[in-house]
Amino acid sequence: MGAFFNGIFLLALGVTIFFQSLERFLRASPVDDATLMLIMGCVGFALNIISAVLLHGQCSHNYLDES
Repeated sequence: MGAFFNGIFLLALGVTIFFQSLERFLRASPVDDATLMLIMGCVGFALNIISAVLLHGQCSHNYLDES
């Protein structure tokens, strides 16, 4: 029962985010501080790269290893 409500909640959240992003895309507003936006984007990208590098060896299944 909990998984059902969790799934419904995530579906509703995803639909809400989709419609908000569509509205924001159609009614674009100018960015006040483009430098800050670029810095935050680079920080987020760097953190994603770091997490991918750290978690790369953590895979629980290896298709190339037959042992």
